Amino acid sequence: MTRSRTSAKAAGQRLETQMEQWLQWAFQDDRIVRSRLHGKHDQGDIVGLRFDGDRVCIECKATRNGKDGAPRGVVKEFGEAITEAGNIDSPWPVLIKKRDQVGDRLVRNGGSQLGIILENDYYRLCRHNMTGFRPSLIQPTQAMIANDLVGMPCSSLFRLFNHGLPLGPE
Repeated sequence: MTRSRTSAKAAGQRLETQMEQWLQWAFQDDRIVRSRLHGKHDQGDIVGLRFDGDRVCIECKATRNGKDGAPRGVVKEFGEAITEAGNIDSPWPVLIKKRDQVGDRLVRNGGSQLGIILENDYYRLCRHNMTGFRPSLIQPTQAMIANDLVGMPCSSLFRLFNHGLPLGPE
């Protein structure tokens, strides 16, 4: 069953809002906000997060997954994150993908959504990690393997962007 353009846009907006609010809580920073649309010069769906002084470009997608729950379309969607990261000179493209069975209406569920980054970026983040924290990665799809992408829960991914330190209020 296909969904209408209106319901697809609403799903995307719900995911963006959930992640905006979850990231504000996780980093205790209200400068992390949903971005305005800039057409071909888009800057990501969520802006305001920085890592070691560099912008982090966050693209959110609430698109359908496979029947087994595996993410579909990540190569194309991650390509958008790379393009938008280039628009803001960010070395950190991130794709957040809505997971099946994880609601997008409660802020606290934001950490359970799927975060996808380049494998090399994962290792770069691990080198900056002050605590030795190493997240468990999800089982990658063949497309993810072929394109050097890794995925993990957003709570783990953004803990890496926090140098391995716990997220949320102290």
